[in-house]
Amino acid sequence: RQALAASKIPGATAARTSLLEPTLVNRYLRRYFLSACRRFRITVDSRMEFIVVPARGGRFTARHTHTARVVLELKYDKADDVEAVRVGSFFPFGLERFSKYTDGLEVLDTA
Repeated sequence: RQALAASKIPGATAARTSLLEPTLVNRYLRRYFLSACRRFRITVDSRMEFIVVPARGGRFTARHTHTARVVLELKYDKADDVEAVRVGSFFPFGLERFSKYTDGLEVLDTA
């Protein structure tokens, strides 16, 4: 809350977000890679761990670790969209949308 108060977020938005409570901690190991032309960046996230944030004063008890899941993300500027499709075609797997936050909520709900 202190970080929110110290930020430059407009008053109405800050007021709405001050009512929000954290629900999940997600931690992971991230490795960074940069192409030789410096236009494409790749991040590889592994060892993902999800922890439910308890209600005020509670203990952190619900926890799950994804040891087998690895998320690779290709990052680039909008101007490089066409070339990014070509770069992505070199990977031996399909592309899909993925959210670590949503995955964590689903995993902890079924654990």
